[in-house]
Amino acid sequence: MAMDGPIKALLIAIADDAPAAVYSINRLKPDLLCFFGPASVKPLIESAIQPHIAQMPRRWDCVITSDASHFAACCQALARMLPDLLQTWEVKTGDLVMDMTGATPAMAGAMMLTATPYCSRVVALGTRTAADSQDAESITLDGQERLWSHGNPGMRLPLRRAAKAATFSIGEHFWLLRSYSVNLKRA
Repeated sequence: MAMDGPIKALLIAIADDAPAAVYSINRLKPDLLCFFGPASVKPLIESAIQPHIAQMPRRWDCVITSDASHFAACCQALARMLPDLLQTWEVKTGDLVMDMTGATPAMAGAMMLTATPYCSRVVALGTRTAADSQDAESITLDGQERLWSHGNPGMRLPLRRAAKAATFSIGEHFWLLRSYSVNLKRA
């Protein structure tokens, strides 16, 4: 797709699908990479993801949540670490791409609420039933057909409004949380 290629920063949710994470990282070629998931994914990152990355990002880090199924725990983990990390990496509004493939509904909601001010695009690698869309691209990964889909989280909310100092309310961004959690439940 035309939007793929080297990107500045990638926030990627990780659960247990290492091939999907490797595919996304290799496709997007981020300069900066932040993994997000429970503590149990650290060995997976080190053994099944990092060795297969074709072009290692210049910098990378990991945000760990104490409970990937608990919305407040996910929000707290990202809110405590992500803004400082992105500032240190000099990530500006629109520089970040989020990959929701491995996200639980709680992780996806937390990612949308904490990272939207920086995000220009959300990507996901799903099954045919989970992501039937004209915008999705069919790929084969480990012998299974998957769909690579993407979207702009600011399509209904102008990016400059979303970038307002990260002091947004849940009501203002409820449509984002609802639409992504509904799509994740189908997966």
